[in-house]
Formats: sequence, structure tokens, C-alpha cells
Amino acid sequence: ISPGSEGKGEPWDYVKFTIILNGPFKNSMEFIEKLESGPYLAEITSLSARRLTPRETGSARFLDSVSGDDRAVLAVLSVKVFAKSI
Repeated sequence: ISPGSEGKGEPWDYVKFTIILNGPFKNSMEFIEKLESGPYLAEITSLSARRLTPRETGSARFLDSVSGDDRAVLAVLSVKVFAKSI
């Protein structure tokens, strides 16, 4: 996670973050679901994802205990997290 710029002048102040996810696709989707349903209002402003090659992961597949088999992905999210001014 890397912080970006702060936003002023909108109804709510916000901070931009860039988040890089690397791992099973299922885990990436669970992270995004938790981000969207968390205690802060978060807006995903951009998302790019791609499947990692076996060479990039060191093996042909990531094993996931729930599904048994899940392809690895690299995802980059840009997120605005809003906060009310006090």
C-alpha cells in the first residue's frame, strides 16, 4: 500500500492509495469485498489485473485450501478512502 495525494474541496476529504495484490485470484476478490464493506467509504477508481505466469510464481499453480486450485494474479488498485471532516 502506498499513499497518494489528499483530496480537498469535495464534500468529504479523502486520501488516495495504490494497493498491489499478488496471490490467488480468490484471495484478491475477498480483499476487494472486505475493502468495499469496511468501516470507511472507499471508492476503487481503477483496477488492473493479470494472471501471473508459472515463471513469475515459481510454480504452475497456487494451491488454495478452499477451492483446491486457484491461479495467481497480480492486481493493482487505485482507491480513494473518504473521511468526514471534524
